[in-house]
Amino acid sequence: MVAWESFCTLVETSDKDECQEPHRFVPKLSQIDFSSTRDRSDYGTGYAQGLTVDGEGYWQPDVNAEGTEFMQVDLGRVTSIAGLVTRGAFNGGWSQVTAYVVRVSDDREVWTEVECGRIFMTPWEGHYQSRDKDFEKLFTEPVVARYVRVYPMEWYSRIAMRMQVLVCKEEEVPAEEAEEEDDGEEKSDEECCDCERDQCKELKDKKDKKDEKDKNDKKDKDDDDDDDDDDDEKNGGGKCKKHPKPKGCKKSKCRKYCGVDKK
Repeated sequence: MVAWESFCTLVETSDKDECQEPHRFVPKLSQIDFSSTRDRSDYGTGYAQGLTVDGEGYWQPDVNAEGTEFMQVDLGRVTSIAGLVTRGAFNGGWSQVTAYVVRVSDDREVWTEVECGRIFMTPWEGHYQSRDKDFEKLFTEPVVARYVRVYPMEWYSRIAMRMQVLVCKEEEVPAEEAEEEDDGEEKSDEECCDCERDQCKELKDKKDKKDEKDKNDKKDKDDDDDDDDDDDEKNGGGKCKKHPKPKGCKKSKCRKYCGVDKK
């Protein structure tokens, strides 16, 4: 079977020697997406599942269409991908995808076919093989991307799939968590308290100044400012629902020690 209408744009690859034992990425429900789902199933229910190959839930699209329906996984950040592992439906007429292509992206805007549109074959071998057998397909070289889409090209009975991405590193940190990682050494309770109280009070002071400016023509805020000073002393810098975490500090430790933002 030839590559499917590929423009043969090459995907960035990584060192194969660093990916000798790939691991199965387990996405959260928020990290998967589908082109469509049969019966318009809500994600995580009905025909909108298939996050792990050993689970009973699986994905089925609304229609059986070659090369247009897809299952997508967000790995959380750009990482090295060794390949995929798939299974057919756990039940449901023993349906199974028997051939697919893979596209990857860093931004969900530009998608590139893996290995110039290579067709990955997962032949139907019988009822129980469809349900229980892992079809593990490794790329010739690991590719580097964040998003992975699988487009079924052929199937037995109808399109049905459980799929996991094989990543080269066992633990991948989602992008939003990676940005919050601390660089310095862990601080003491007292240092955390001082840092967080200062940050919290700074945000509160900015808010007070804005409120005072907005209401300056309406009433005198001297009494309100005195009340705020009392609150600052009582609450260790004042309450603020959202404020940055000081580097080297654990939120639970800071809040427990100082009583800041107890909610």
